[in-house]
Amino acid sequence: MKVVLLSLFALLFISDAEKHLNGVYLLKSFKYGDATEWGSDNRRKVVKVFKDGYWMCVYFDDHRPNRKLFGGACGGTFEIIDGKYVEGHDFYSWDSTHVGQSTKMDYRVDEKGFEQYGKINSNKYRDYQIVEKFERIESKVTLKDPTLEGVWVLKERYVKGVKEKIEGQYLRIIQYPIIAMAHYDLAKKAYYGATLHEYQFDRNVLSEKCEANSDDSTQVGNVLSSQVSIKGNRLTQKRNNQVEIFQKLK
Repeated sequence: MKVVLLSLFALLFISDAEKHLNGVYLLKSFKYGDATEWGSDNRRKVVKVFKDGYWMCVYFDDHRPNRKLFGGACGGTFEIIDGKYVEGHDFYSWDSTHVGQSTKMDYRVDEKGFEQYGKINSNKYRDYQIVEKFERIESKVTLKDPTLEGVWVLKERYVKGVKEKIEGQYLRIIQYPIIAMAHYDLAKKAYYGATLHEYQFDRNVLSEKCEANSDDSTQVGNVLSSQVSIKGNRLTQKRNNQVEIFQKLK
């Protein structure tokens, strides 16, 4: 429990440098491992979301041979320390040995995109080069109401009026035009699933178009609408027979 609380609540202040990273980015080119030439692959999508000290990366829409449509997800917290991008890892769908570690990288960010350069070290990937260039995603449609923007954690869920037990953590990063959500257990180094939605909000109704769903790929393209109310740092979302209550972290 102590590890989880430290991860979720330790970042009390966000620097201007960290806020400068806020945004949604699409991977365009990369060099992994021993590669010396830039690679790219239009047969899949990799989206990375930053919001006020938290990050999430989702691999999806994968049409390469013998691959699942949803490729995986990872995420955690981040800081800018002495000009370096320091990434904390709270969950990794393909490498649990990386959970609990942090990675220090060089980085660049501007209005066009984000780049990161460094190496990761886990039991699975030893001294493994990561060089990635992302392009910033901007929506052509203006967000009607920015109230939901931030980082949220699920606190309560009711189905047909019955309260369900929350296992692990449900982290929700809302950075227009994307909502990225992951279910994991930091203490157990366990990953359970993730989703990615495009969204619009008018202060009362939240519309979410599914871009990726680790559990059910048939949901991709579907649009969900729900009633949302906000009181203080608590968000209540109602849809059909389900009510979810989130607490804002950032």
